[in-house]
Amino acid sequence: MCQEPKSAKKRFLLHRAQQGDVGIWHVVLTEGETLEVVADSLRLPVQKLLEWNDLTFESVVAAGDRVYIEQKHRKGRDKTYVVREGERLWDIAQAQGVRLERLYAINKFPVGFQPQAGQTIRLRPYGLFEDRP
Repeated sequence: MCQEPKSAKKRFLLHRAQQGDVGIWHVVLTEGETLEVVADSLRLPVQKLLEWNDLTFESVVAAGDRVYIEQKHRKGRDKTYVVREGERLWDIAQAQGVRLERLYAINKFPVGFQPQAGQTIRLRPYGLFEDRP
């Protein structure tokens, strides 16, 4: 008989966690799942999930949203990203595995700024010998 993993964290990770293309462990929410359910399954404080995902207690998450279960990167794998129609900076931060506050800082955007479709944003700071606009 197969023995059940001893902790909820192990059960959750075995079936749902993935590293995906950005190399950071995350889960994709299913219908009816909340951050509280994820936090409880991983035996983590909800505050950690909020911090790692650039969310507040008032934030609403939905089925299909990627929820990181560890800290995101300070910079993206690619240098730049072209914004698609309807994307918010938070959506880009989640898809690229980059901390939202870093996207604001790297691009010198004021807090709350949302880029326009077709706009190119930086995912990495400029290099020492790289020309700046």
